[in-house]
Amino acid sequence: MATSPPVRTGVFVINLERSDIRRQRVLRGLAKVGVEATVWKAVDGASLDVATAPRYDQARRLARFGHDLTPNEIACALSHLACIEAALAEGFDKICILEDDVIVAPDFKAVLDACFALPAGADMVKLYGLRRRPSRPVAELTPTRTLVRPLHATCGAQGYVLDRVGMKKALAACTPLIMQIDIALDRYWANGLALFAVLPSPLIEPQDLPSDINAPRVDPWRAVPHRWLRLRLKMHKLLDSVRRHGVNLARGLRRGPVR
Repeated sequence: MATSPPVRTGVFVINLERSDIRRQRVLRGLAKVGVEATVWKAVDGASLDVATAPRYDQARRLARFGHDLTPNEIACALSHLACIEAALAEGFDKICILEDDVIVAPDFKAVLDACFALPAGADMVKLYGLRRRPSRPVAELTPTRTLVRPLHATCGAQGYVLDRVGMKKALAACTPLIMQIDIALDRYWANGLALFAVLPSPLIEPQDLPSDINAPRVDPWRAVPHRWLRLRLKMHKLLDSVRRHGVNLARGLRRGPVR
C-alpha cells in the first residue's frame, strides 16, 4: 500500500535585519518550547518609496480611502507576502508566520502541531488577534485551546498558520495591495479564506517593544473632510457588513468539524 508523503511544514519569523534584540528574543522563546524557526528578512519601510512600491496600487488606495498606506504598513505587507510566496514556491504544505514582537506560550508547540495536523479546509488559522470578537467554537484543539470560526475581523498579523490553499488565497487577497495586510486577510467574506482562530491565543504581544509599523491609531478616513469620500467609505463598510453576515449565516447552516 502506498503511503502519503509527509506534510512539509515550516515556521518563519519576520524580522528587520537591524532589529537584533527582537530577533534574539523571539528565537529564544521558540527554542525554549522546542520550535525551530527560519528568520525571514523584512522589507524596511525606511527605504521604501510609496509611489513605486511593488504590489501597491496607490491610485486604487487613494480612490477608495483618500490617503496612502504608510511606508511601514506597505513594508510589513510586502514582508509577509514575500514569505508566503517563497514558501509556496518551495513546496511547503503548511507554514506558520510570526512577527518578531511576540512571546509564545509554554504550550505553543502543541498548539502549532495541532494546527499543522488539521485536515484540508482550514485555509488560515490565526494565533493572535488585536480585537476579541464573537466567534463560533468548532473543536477542541488541545486540552486548553479551542479552534473557533471568527464572526468578525479580529485584526493583527502577529501570528498565523496557512495551508497551500490559504497561501494562494492570501496572495490573491493582496493583489493588488490596497489595505494593511491584517485587514486584507481578515476579510474572509471577500477573499474566500476559510478563516479560523485559536482561543485563548497562544501568543502574547509584549508592551515593552515599540511597534516598527507606526500606523495611525485612528482611521484617517474618519477625519477626511470630503463629504462624498466619507459617504463612499461608509457605503463600503455597510456592504462589507452585509456580506459578512451572509457568509456567517451560510456557515451556521453547515455541519462538520472544519468547513
